[in-house]
Amino acid sequence: MFCALEEQSNNFGSSSADTMSEFDIGLPSARLIQNFIQDKQEVELKLIAGDTLSGTIFWQDQYCICLRDSKENPTVIWRHALAYIKPKG
Repeated sequence: MFCALEEQSNNFGSSSADTMSEFDIGLPSARLIQNFIQDKQEVELKLIAGDTLSGTIFWQDQYCICLRDSKENPTVIWRHALAYIKPKG
C-alpha cells in the first residue's frame, strides 16, 4: 500500500531520494500498524516524553504516524518520539 517516495527536489537542491529510504511494509511492526489503520482500531500512543495520546491511526510512513483524535483532528507524531503503541479496550 505504501511505496518508495517519488524523487523530488528539496530546498537545498539535492534529491530527496538521496536521503530517504524505501518504507518496508513487510516489517511486522509496519504490518501491525497497517492493520490498526484498516480496522480503524482505537489505539493508545505513549511518547518518550511521558505524554499519552489516544485515537485512530490515519496513515504511516517511514518517519511519522498520523493520529486522529475523537474529534477527527490529526496529529503527526515522529516515530522516534514513540515509546509504544497499543490497542485500546
